[in-house]
Amino acid sequence: MISQLQSSLPVIDRGVGLATIQLELNSINKSFPGRENILKDVSFSANEGDSVALIGGNGSGKSTLLRCCLRLIEPDSGSISLLDHDVCSLDTQGLRKFRTKVGLVFQRHNLVPRLSVLSNVIHGAIGRTSHIGTWRQCTAPGYLREEAMQCLEKVGLAHLAASKADSLSGGESQRIAIARALMQKPEFMMADEPVASLDPKVGREVMELFVELTTNENITLLYVSHDLDHALLYSNKLVALQKGQLMLNGETHSFTKSDLYEIYQ
Repeated sequence: MISQLQSSLPVIDRGVGLATIQLELNSINKSFPGRENILKDVSFSANEGDSVALIGGNGSGKSTLLRCCLRLIEPDSGSISLLDHDVCSLDTQGLRKFRTKVGLVFQRHNLVPRLSVLSNVIHGAIGRTSHIGTWRQCTAPGYLREEAMQCLEKVGLAHLAASKADSLSGGESQRIAIARALMQKPEFMMADEPVASLDPKVGREVMELFVELTTNENITLLYVSHDLDHALLYSNKLVALQKGQLMLNGETHSFTKSDLYEIYQ
């Protein structure tokens, strides 16, 4: 099953000069008051089309690292290049514009409960359009409604467009969150434990959807996961942290489940 799923992932040619690096972190360090060395000299890269699993135990720095990539948390030192942007040098306006190119999906789906599914998906366009009607489907321009419906079709939930977000199951809510992220027309996607709140069957379905969509759209994916099977099944590259330090960094097929278990010792 692992080999079957991995064979459907993007095939990246690692030859010199052929692979395009979309994310490159060099010597990232981060501490908080009373908590030193949350991240210690972390460096790795991701190429266009990669599906990268970021794993590690609780408190290993995974979510902090993900947020540093977008400067939702400021790194103390080091450099971050994402989509050809020197992230650490961007001013406020440049950072806001840059973030519209990166789709974010979290464990909490962050939908607006009393608005329709279609309205929630349209919200994904707020960062890339100046139209004031993007808060509700009834005031959004027709082309945005059409784009949102296309995103819903991609996640298989176009039939729920008129439903209220608070009527959805957990799996449906996460699919809508993915559709909303796709509405941004992102060049890069990040997900922080996107299926942690879902049951195993639905979690597998959502991860398979992630891989299918990012492959079809040629979107690079970086996702945090505590599920070692998901890390092995749905990535072609794996990065592991332990107490803020980089412990594993390489092609997923070169690691076994027992290799990953050692990260949690």
